[in-house]
Amino acid sequence: MFSRGGKGSLSFCIYFLCFSFSFSKDVPANNKPQFTTKIFHGIIEEGSSEVTLDPPLIVEDGDKGEDGQICRFFIKEVDVPFTVEVLNKETGEGVIKPSEGAVIDCEAKREWHFHIRAEDCGIKKRRRSHGAQVHILVNDSNDNAPRFTSPSYETTVNEGVVSLDFLQLEAVDDDCSQANSAICSYAILTSDVPFTVSPQGSLSTTKALDSTPESYQFTVVAADCSQRQSEPVTVTVHVGHICVPGWRDIPDRIQVPHGAHSHLLGPRSYLETCGDPVCNNSRITTTLTLKTSHIGFGCDRDTYSLPILRDQCNAAAGAIDLLPTPSQQAPWMLDLSTDEGNESERVFFFDGVVSQVTIPTAVAPGNLTATFTASFWMKHRPRVGGDKEFILSSSDNEGSNKRHYAIFVHNCRLTFLLRREAAAADLEYPSEYRWKLDQSCDRQWHRYTFNVQYPQIELFVDGKLKEDSHISNQWPLPNPVQAATLTVGAAWDGASGTYSGHFKGYLAGMSILPGQIESGEAISCLFACKEGLSIVMGDLPLEVVHLNPQRTELTLEGNLRKGFSQVLQKVSYYNSRRYPTPGTRDLNIKTTAMCDNTDIYIPEVNTFILLPEIEHPTIGLTGDVSVAYTLDELHSGVKPFQSVTIADVDFTEEDIVDGSPRLPEDARSEHLDSCQVTMTAALKITEGLRLPAGILKDYKVDVVKTDEEFILTGVASASDYQAILRQLIYSNKASGSVPARKMAVRCSQLNERFVSNSFEVEVSLIHKKASPNQAMSGVHSPNHYQVKSQKTSGKHTLPNISHRSSSPAMTLVLVVCVGFFMFLIIVGVFRAYTTRKVNKALDDKQDMDWDDGPLNITVNPMDGPLELTPEDSSDDDFDDDCSEMSSSSEEEMPVSIEYKGSPMDWDDSNLSDLKY
Repeated sequence: MFSRGGKGSLSFCIYFLCFSFSFSKDVPANNKPQFTTKIFHGIIEEGSSEVTLDPPLIVEDGDKGEDGQICRFFIKEVDVPFTVEVLNKETGEGVIKPSEGAVIDCEAKREWHFHIRAEDCGIKKRRRSHGAQVHILVNDSNDNAPRFTSPSYETTVNEGVVSLDFLQLEAVDDDCSQANSAICSYAILTSDVPFTVSPQGSLSTTKALDSTPESYQFTVVAADCSQRQSEPVTVTVHVGHICVPGWRDIPDRIQVPHGAHSHLLGPRSYLETCGDPVCNNSRITTTLTLKTSHIGFGCDRDTYSLPILRDQCNAAAGAIDLLPTPSQQAPWMLDLSTDEGNESERVFFFDGVVSQVTIPTAVAPGNLTATFTASFWMKHRPRVGGDKEFILSSSDNEGSNKRHYAIFVHNCRLTFLLRREAAAADLEYPSEYRWKLDQSCDRQWHRYTFNVQYPQIELFVDGKLKEDSHISNQWPLPNPVQAATLTVGAAWDGASGTYSGHFKGYLAGMSILPGQIESGEAISCLFACKEGLSIVMGDLPLEVVHLNPQRTELTLEGNLRKGFSQVLQKVSYYNSRRYPTPGTRDLNIKTTAMCDNTDIYIPEVNTFILLPEIEHPTIGLTGDVSVAYTLDELHSGVKPFQSVTIADVDFTEEDIVDGSPRLPEDARSEHLDSCQVTMTAALKITEGLRLPAGILKDYKVDVVKTDEEFILTGVASASDYQAILRQLIYSNKASGSVPARKMAVRCSQLNERFVSNSFEVEVSLIHKKASPNQAMSGVHSPNHYQVKSQKTSGKHTLPNISHRSSSPAMTLVLVVCVGFFMFLIIVGVFRAYTTRKVNKALDDKQDMDWDDGPLNITVNPMDGPLELTPEDSSDDDFDDDCSEMSSSSEEEMPVSIEYKGSPMDWDDSNLSDLKY
């Protein structure tokens, strides 16, 4: 074809290309819109009106003019609650919004997926883009509260047992997100119900339910993690009446009445056995445990001093108290730290660094030979390793560190060291006796008693004999044996002159009984508690009754039958102390039972005994506080405390009858254990304090005397101490002027747990006696007189009950003053008479002759002495009255006073010698 018509075909191709070029140059192109991405992700909040897209919705179109603009968007799917609107035609930007009236709810649908297309604004023909995917996530706004799946709940729980997870509550939250739909907690709205609910909605009882009330009703709410709560739901729990064995009617708190020394634990208690068990072979054991370790030395004990306690327990005489109460009689104890707040006897703290006590040679026991007893209270903490801690040590004075005997604790082992003196045979002897004791490091009080009968040494801990001691041998002490230093709380090193092995802990009641050992009865008595458990046996069906030495653990055994159920009705708590330590004592009751080799579960009972606060006694000393005697009487001896009264009760003015206190019968029956008379200054060689011979034979009271103190010790009634003090004689052999002597007495009870006021008396001197004529007149001249009475702090003063409290000398002084007053009256009458005599108008018959001689005044003794009030008897008033009467007189006239039937001359010189 090209060969024949080649030129024509070529021309046609050229023409076609030229035509196409001219046409494309004149007619514009029409392009489709294009999305910037094929997938758009959006987020919308519940209730919001706009979707946030990422990336933004943008369509591009390469055409110019209207052909390149975007006119609309449309969604391919139907039932989609969104619309797409054009924001800017030029840029092709659009926005997705919820359709008008549409509610976007996460709970209805959380995600939306649909396709959109864009359409340009082409003039001749509008072009559409390809489709793009849109994924929209609806964000939850926690717009729903939790709700329970059930409108109410009801169940039954059996009585007598604690029920766990007995009911499961369920609540849900309709929010679509995990964060807002999770249930995080449940809560009981009703107060005072014995139930609890867990965060997961599980109900449990907080205690075993009783048969009453028969049901409980309460409300519960659930909350999501944002603490949005549900509506309350009602829960009803019925109590199922099933029998559970156990003790009934034992109070949760056993209140001991004020002043009661014994109290039944459960007077209506009984053991519920759920019917009469039919057993061929049965056994039941009930153990009551009273916990008193927090009280004093493990329980309430008498708080008398150690010598008094030993006397009350009939312990062997001659024991040496190594830790007495710090005082002037025990100056080596003054620097030791004490526990002043302890309710029991005095407690001493050793710090493990510098605390120790060196016992004076005059107090320390001499050669203990091979027989003696050492005892003490100790509270010690656990300690592993370290040095030995010496409780008691007797070591060489100087030159060496040899221990003669010692007690020390190390690694919870208590060791008694006893070195024999040199013997003829050079042999080793038993010397160290060691016991492994938990009590030595359990932070509790325990009493330790070593009975030494060499080579045997017995250890009693809390009254019980401890076996299994480990014994080691040592060589005897070399000759000659040196003098020893006895220390408590550390060991004396004679080689260096220092202390070592300091003890850290508490000690009290330490004594050594040389030459003999303590009896078992005394050991038990010294440890005995004043509180504990007791039981009245009667006809109780018990086969075994066991009470431990501390009386804090009571075990009862018998058969499982009806009679056993009342045994606790006969068990009591007792406390024989006059002033028990207040507070609580825990009580545990544990019971095990068996019927035909089958165990019967009986729940434990835990309760507590409450002792109330009590008013401590007030020991009051009152009487004459200022007394005077003649020099002859002071030489012979006087009784400065003859008017003293000791009472342990408060009294009011209504209790005072006829000048004396009307006290209750037991006001002076309270037992004291010490009265101490203290001088303001040491007695001089001419002075002395003593008691009449034989007066103490009727009382269990001992006397300790120094130049500054006169101490009475021993348990006796207040009336006994009062009788002894009234017989105490003070003498002063000095001649001439004797200065006033002041002395004070103070009494105490229970080793100074309760202390009286300090009652001070001043003894002074009367320089002259009244004239013999005064005694002949029938007026009794006393040997002393009272100036004032002392009042105890915060109390009414006991009135002066001394028979010698009135003062005739004061009466005579008053009579003199009255005489002067009468003299002034007579002088006034005389002057009036003189004036009338000069007046001529007077009647001649009214003649009155006056004798200007000495004035005689006659007083009828039957009228008795005038009563003196405190104001009348004051020295200042007396001086003022007499001075006024003297100044009003213009003339000095002699005056004599005469008692009818018994003339008596008054000596004015005696007035200057009287002292008030």
